[in-house]
Amino acid sequence: MFEVDPSNDSVLVSWINKRSGVILRSCKLTVIVDPVGVDAMDFKEADVVLITHEHPGHFNPLLISRIRSIFKSKILAPRPVIERLIGRVPERHLVTISPGFTWEIGGNEIFVEKSNHMALEPVSFIIRFENGITVFHTSDSLPFQEMKEIGENFDLDIVFCTVGIAPQASYESGVRIAKLTKPRVAIPYHTDTRGSINIFVRRLFEENLKGRDLEIFEVFEYKRENCQ
Repeated sequence: MFEVDPSNDSVLVSWINKRSGVILRSCKLTVIVDPVGVDAMDFKEADVVLITHEHPGHFNPLLISRIRSIFKSKILAPRPVIERLIGRVPERHLVTISPGFTWEIGGNEIFVEKSNHMALEPVSFIIRFENGITVFHTSDSLPFQEMKEIGENFDLDIVFCTVGIAPQASYESGVRIAKLTKPRVAIPYHTDTRGSINIFVRRLFEENLKGRDLEIFEVFEYKRENCQ
């Protein structure tokens, strides 16, 4: 991921674990979401770290502390996560969030949405980069009807769709998310089986939607002109 530089009109995307850990990089901002199962030194930049909820597959307090210490990152997370970081991370680097919260950094915007998942106060994120590319990170949410409104209100380029592991999640629930949000590209994640990814992509093709499967740590350079 950090051996390649994004162009002005692209965002680099990498899936970094079998849950919802991803890296998103534009030429001006690096966002890390739900880093678990990696080392802080695997990263070269981390302007913002987003945490969706407190489950151990999504949140490692020690790792977050190390990332913050190295990169001086801002940490945006719901209250149950923030409470576990107080004392490990200086409070000036912590931002408590909930659905409806909006945060701006250098021309980039982060919008906090709900998540349909069995956790204390789970959230999902919309990241709109300074070049206009917009990514919906759905955490490990099941579909919910407001996703249709999100798809209508935002010009979504990429939507990450949970296709396994989480309770009731499957490739079919992932397809439902893609159908509700209608992104230019839907990326399956949060699974430990290649089969669910392959079926998801095939089902999207049947629905006249575009899917893009990723291997873990693969780097995908998204450009809107290539996905019209």
